[in-house]
Amino acid sequence: MPLVVLNLDTARFECTFGRACDGICCRKGRPPIYEDEAGRIREQLPRIIPLMRPQAVAALAKDGFVSRRRKAGQPMARVVGGWCIFFNRGCTLHQLGAADGEPFRYKPAVCAMFPLAKNDENRWYVRQQGYQGEAWTLPCLDPAATTVPARESLDSEIALVRSWEETLEETREAVANEEVAEGVVTPREDRPVEARDRQRGSARETSHRQGSTQAGPHRE
Repeated sequence: MPLVVLNLDTARFECTFGRACDGICCRKGRPPIYEDEAGRIREQLPRIIPLMRPQAVAALAKDGFVSRRRKAGQPMARVVGGWCIFFNRGCTLHQLGAADGEPFRYKPAVCAMFPLAKNDENRWYVRQQGYQGEAWTLPCLDPAATTVPARESLDSEIALVRSWEETLEETREAVANEEVAEGVVTPREDRPVEARDRQRGSARETSHRQGSTQAGPHRE
C-alpha cells in the first residue's frame, strides 16, 4: 500500500553531509528516545562506545545517554559539547546500523524518518521551509537549495515509514479481531496501540515545531 505524503510530488531534498554539511542537523540534537529504542541502544553500547567522542563517553559513563529533559513525554538524547551524544563526525548509531546492514536500526524514530513528519491532521509530509509552518532553517530544508526531487532522495525513509504504518495497521486489526472474538470492543482512544500512535505522532509534531532542538540526523 503506497504511503501518502502530501507534498511529495513538489518537495525537494538533498542531504549534503560530508560535502557541504558537517552534520549541523545533529547540533544540539535532542530527539525523544522511546523505551524500546533505548533498549536497542543499551544492548549495543559495547559496540557504540568505541565510535563515540571521548567527551561523550565520559558523559555517558557519568549520566547516561538520555537527559532529564523530556519531549512528548519521552526522555531526550543528551547533548555533549553542543552536539548529540552519539555524534562523532557523523551519527554513530547510523554507522553501526549500516555496518549491520540496516542504517536506521538503532536510530530514534524521529531521526530515522527525517525529513518526513506528520501534521496536525496526522498526515505525512516532507519538511520544507515555507511549508506547514516549518521553523527550522536548515539548508537541506530549503527547496531552493537543490533540484533533487524528494521522491527520489527519500526512498529509504519513505519505505521505512510505510513499514511502520503497515505494522501499526496489522496490530490494530489484530487487536480488533481479538476483541470481536472475545465479545468486547474497547473504545478506539483507549486501545494501547492507539495511545502509542498518538504519542509518537505528538513527538513528531513537537519535534518539527522546536527548531534547533529537533532531532537532526544527517543521512550518511
